[in-house]
Amino acid sequence: MQQLQHSPKGSWKQRGVQLSDREMIVLRGIVHNYILEARPIGSRFLAKHLAQELGVSPATIRNIMADLEEMGLITHPHTSAGRVPTDQGYRIYVDSLMAVEELSEQEAEQLRQQLESTSEEELLRSTTKILGTLSHYLSIIKLPELADIEIERIRIVQLSSERILIVVALASDVVRTLTVETHSEITPEEIQVVEAQLNERLAGKSLRIVQKHLRELLEPHSYDSAVVRLFVESAERLLSPALYSEQKVHIAGIPHLLEHPEFERVERLKGIIELIEEEEIVVHLLEECAEPNATGTVRAYIGKEFQEQLPEVSNEILKEYSLLTAQYRFDQATGTIGLIGPKRMYYPRMFALLQFVAEFLSNYGTSDKRTEVS
Repeated sequence: MQQLQHSPKGSWKQRGVQLSDREMIVLRGIVHNYILEARPIGSRFLAKHLAQELGVSPATIRNIMADLEEMGLITHPHTSAGRVPTDQGYRIYVDSLMAVEELSEQEAEQLRQQLESTSEEELLRSTTKILGTLSHYLSIIKLPELADIEIERIRIVQLSSERILIVVALASDVVRTLTVETHSEITPEEIQVVEAQLNERLAGKSLRIVQKHLRELLEPHSYDSAVVRLFVESAERLLSPALYSEQKVHIAGIPHLLEHPEFERVERLKGIIELIEEEEIVVHLLEECAEPNATGTVRAYIGKEFQEQLPEVSNEILKEYSLLTAQYRFDQATGTIGLIGPKRMYYPRMFALLQFVAEFLSNYGTSDKRTEVS
C-alpha cells in the first residue's frame, strides 16, 4: 500500500502551542489510551504504560498533565483524577502525534475480495455497509459528482419525419435519452450534419461546462436548424447532472454507534439521526469537507470543528462527534467517503481503512471491468 496520507489542519506549533518531548509523549499516551479504554487516564496508569518510553514517576506525570491541562489540551471530567483529551488535544494528536496503522497484507486482501465480490450495480451501496461494519461507525458515501463527467458522444436517431431521439452518452457509461417532437419535417441529411456539429463542439467537455456555456459553444448560425434549437431547448432535461442519479448518498451503520459507551443512551444519537434524514445537508457537508483534488487523502473534523461545518443544524450533540472524509474518483467524476463516530474515534486505523477504500474505488472506477455504478 502507498504511504498513508492525511490533511492536517495545522501543526501544534502553528497553533501557538509549544510542547516539550515529554509533554508530547504524555499527550499521545493520554489520547491513545483514552481511545482504547473509554475512561479517564490517570497518572499511575500512564506511568506504567510509558515506563519504557519515558521512565518517570506518577508524580512527574501528574505535573506534566497539569501543564497540558493549563494549555487546554486535556481536562478532567467531574471529580475524576484521570484526564481526557479536549478537541484541541485530539487535533494535535491527529495532526502530529499519532502513527497511522497500515492494514496488513492479509487484511487488505480480505477487504479487497469482499469489495470485489459485490455486483457492479451495488458496489457503492455495498461498500457503505462494509465500511460501516468494519469501522463500527456511521458510514456515508456520496455518489460521484456527475457534473464533472465528460460527454462522450451525442447521437440523434430519427423515429419519424417529425420525431427524433436524442442520446447523450457520458464517459462513465451513463446514458440519457429524450424523445422530442420537431413540429416540422426533417431529413436524414440534416440530422447527420447536426449530429456531427454537436459532437465536434460538445464531446470531450463536462456536463458542467456544456450546461453553463451551451449557447456560446454552438455557432450562432447553427440555430437556423430546427434540430439544434430543439437540442438547446431540451438541454436542461438532457444535461442536468441531477437527472443522472436520483440518489446522492448511501448511509449505513447507525446501529454500530450504539456499541460505543458515549451513545448508550439513544437520545445521544438524536443529532446524527436528524442530520442523516436531510440528504441535501449531508451532500453539502461531504462536498465542503473533502480534500479537493486529493484522492485518498483523509481529513478529520473533530468535535466543534464538525459542528461548525453544519451551521444550519443547531444541535449541540454534534460536537460529541468527529467526521473523517476522503475523496475518490470515477473517471472524471468525484465522490466522497465519510465516517462519523465519537470523538474517541480510533483515528490511526480509520485513516488507513478510509484511504484503502477510497483508493480501491478510484482504481475500480478506471478499470476495464467497471460498467455503471449506482
